[in-house]
Amino acid sequence: MKHIFKDEKFVRCLKNEYWLKFKEIDEGWEIISSDEIINNIKKIVCECYEEDEYGISNIVWISIFKNLEVLVLTKNQIKEIPKEIGKLEKLKVLYLGSNQIKELPKEIWNLTNLEELGLSHNQIKELPKEIWNLKNLEVLDLSVNQIKKLPEEIWNLKNLKELYLGSNQIKELPKETWNLKKLKELYLNLNQLQELPKEIGKLENLEELYLWWNKIKELPKEIWNLKNLEVLGLSVNQLQELPKEIGNLKNLKKLVLCHSKIKKLPKEIGQLTNLKKLYLEKNQLQKLPKQIENLKNLEVFDLENNQIKELPKEIGKLTKLKRLVLTWNKIERLPKEIGNLKNLKELWLGWNRIQELPKEIGNLENLEFLDLTNNQIQELPKEIWNLKKLKRLVLKENQIKELPKEIWNLENLEVIQLENAFDLYNLKQDPKELFDILKRLEEKNKLSQWNLEYLEEVVYPFLLKKIEF
Repeated sequence: MKHIFKDEKFVRCLKNEYWLKFKEIDEGWEIISSDEIINNIKKIVCECYEEDEYGISNIVWISIFKNLEVLVLTKNQIKEIPKEIGKLEKLKVLYLGSNQIKELPKEIWNLTNLEELGLSHNQIKELPKEIWNLKNLEVLDLSVNQIKKLPEEIWNLKNLKELYLGSNQIKELPKETWNLKKLKELYLNLNQLQELPKEIGKLENLEELYLWWNKIKELPKEIWNLKNLEVLGLSVNQLQELPKEIGNLKNLKKLVLCHSKIKKLPKEIGQLTNLKKLYLEKNQLQKLPKQIENLKNLEVFDLENNQIKELPKEIGKLTKLKRLVLTWNKIERLPKEIGNLKNLKELWLGWNRIQELPKEIGNLENLEFLDLTNNQIQELPKEIWNLKKLKRLVLKENQIKELPKEIWNLENLEVIQLENAFDLYNLKQDPKELFDILKRLEEKNKLSQWNLEYLEEVVYPFLLKKIEF
């Protein structure tokens, strides 16, 4: 039997990866390798990369590979899946993402051994009810399509562990959701959900739940029964409060609740003792409960763009913290306990109202990045020069009257940013000393181009006039 391929790219892929032999004929390329070689092929991966002008478009002859177990044809120009695909009875993994597929042939549901099916980034509008035939399916990726409603039969895929439905047009979930007892990851981000069925609380094995960018105003209380949940994404919804039941999620490691209208954190947040990452940027928080001291495993704490005026001293108990972001708040001072954060690597304090830093900041022995942009800082505590691992120091847009020569203690410093950092008319420092410090920084290539322009156009002329005078 002749096996003829019309797609040059597919032929090239097979020749390069699988040592198949072809000869060119009028209709295309005829495969001349033996059936034994063809039958030994169990995996085909043929992706179209950016440098390729055209992708594969025709896969009608894929059915000759009877023993195929893995087929990956993402990032091509496939518009139609041929019905012959239903003959690949041994197929376990099928990825056809980033193509131009609009509908699925009913024969695809004959692939009863399929464990992973990826159809993301296509133009699929609906799924046929026959999807329930794929009883062995563990991973189903339908993200970035045009699906508005899911067939009820999808909830009978009882072996499903990962379900990706993000970036569709789904408005509601049926109560049958709870049937997916083995589900560990559920992605519902970027849809049009306004509420969740209370049955979602029965997904007892769920570990990751992504709900960001929907229209959810309130979460069902049953969601707090998800005892095994480790990741919860709730950003960009219409939530106004975080209920106290959040404390039930004892295994939670990552909570993302950004771009919402949260004004207050419940004290029960302190019960999330396994939490490692907490993102709360762009809310309306004014203060933090002292119970945050119990978040002993927290490594990332992002509070950017809130209305926080001061930090509780309990912040100093978060000794595993590596990244603390407080940019765009209303903070006037830092508690001395911040010096206890010995593992901190990044500290973002820009766009606040800080006038001075506590001397304890010099205890942050692992700090690599310190951003003090746009505050009201007039001088730096001498202890800051104990930060031996500091690589980047941002002082721009302040009112600095003195830059200590001890800056040379920062032996790992790569860049110091000083644009509009000085209050030149109220300097406490000898102009020549400051001039020499800045010139030395310039010679050591510690200054960016923005720094140099500011210094050469504003600072140096001013200092030189003072020195000459």
